[in-house]
Amino acid sequence: MSEPEQTRVLLVEDSPGDARLVEIMISEGGDPEAYRIDHAEDLAHGLARLAKAEYHVVLLDLSLPDSHGLETVETVLDAAPTVPIVVLTGNADDALALSAVQRGAQDYLVKGEGDGRAIRRAISYAIERVRAEEALRNSETRFRALFQEAALGIMLGDPDGRAVQVNPALADMLGYQPEVMQGRTIAEFAHPDERERISERLDALRARGEGSEQLDARLVRRDGALAWGRMSVSAVEDSHGQPLFLIALVEDVTERREMEDRLR
Repeated sequence: MSEPEQTRVLLVEDSPGDARLVEIMISEGGDPEAYRIDHAEDLAHGLARLAKAEYHVVLLDLSLPDSHGLETVETVLDAAPTVPIVVLTGNADDALALSAVQRGAQDYLVKGEGDGRAIRRAISYAIERVRAEEALRNSETRFRALFQEAALGIMLGDPDGRAVQVNPALADMLGYQPEVMQGRTIAEFAHPDERERISERLDALRARGEGSEQLDARLVRRDGALAWGRMSVSAVEDSHGQPLFLIALVEDVTERREMEDRLR
């Protein structure tokens, strides 16, 4: 069984007494080995430590000998943008706290208004939020790569089915630029004889608010040629059951249908 990871904390605090008190509060009531706390007495030494070692979180005073106020948060973020910051200051100012969070701090604690549990909780939440944000960014990056490189045509639509994003495969299939297709439904690219059928199936999907619809339909390319598309359209809802968007996957089965026609 592997040992639990030790949380590395950089405490940037110019008051030795306050720094020692914070260290004691973090260590009390728990595993004394769970945290490693390095202390920097000013911003310059804090930045030097950030450049040399990896930290899970920075506890940052906003009144330092070489920096003051929100610029301190911005400077640390510029130096270590992936390390969460918890402001730990003596200034009980709600407006300043809001501004600090808006500038990128994960939390704002006032000295003397909390105990060790509050500080440990703020550290834990800050680290969890940053990790969740990183996981979300990685997921979005993977999705964008899949969306752009997929051989299958993909259309992301609003709840009414109007295209918000179209990937290159679907645009190439129909001979359009992706931006030209935005704001239009997949039914608008279908043969006139197919449009009512497609619209009815999409209306049924939106009425249910869940599941998917599969159908083959003739699509009209920009040059007027016909293409057979095998479509699977799904509805995605939020946690309250409200439709967020529709996603249509379109496979070009023109050659397959032509071969089937010849065989028949």
